[in-house]
Amino acid sequence: MQSGGQVSAITHEVQTFTEYWKDRRFASKKPDRTVVPDNFYKPVGNGLFTWQPNLVHGPEAQDRDTGGLNVLVFDHAWRFGAFGPVMPEGFGLRMNFGRRGERVADLTESEWRRLETWLNAQPQVTVEAASDRKSSPSCTPRALPGSSQPFSRPT
Repeated sequence: MQSGGQVSAITHEVQTFTEYWKDRRFASKKPDRTVVPDNFYKPVGNGLFTWQPNLVHGPEAQDRDTGGLNVLVFDHAWRFGAFGPVMPEGFGLRMNFGRRGERVADLTESEWRRLETWLNAQPQVTVEAASDRKSSPSCTPRALPGSSQPFSRPT
């Protein structure tokens, strides 16, 4: 997915950057295994890691990519690109202040079905199923965030 794209997703699991790098389930998402990786921050010890060369995000994306506390593993994801639809206010899931502080909500079955129907009805949508999860010459070490607790914003 290109930077700046809109995504709606169901979080299946939360991992630290180190857990994600070491998890065998996501080894195929490393730069040496695919042309569209998303597992490219390698732990190098002492709470540091390095960006691994890849065609998805350059080293300038490191601060944004690692600005959260954890890696979110999605069960399903709807990717709309940079000019995706505006989420209707009625769902209570709109993010108005950028990508950090992702919205977290427990939906009833009927709320979920209504949201899923809306997501699936949008043009140019790509639905990524659980089986497809995604989750430069110089590499600069950077400290990992200190806490392993996921951030969640009240809904």
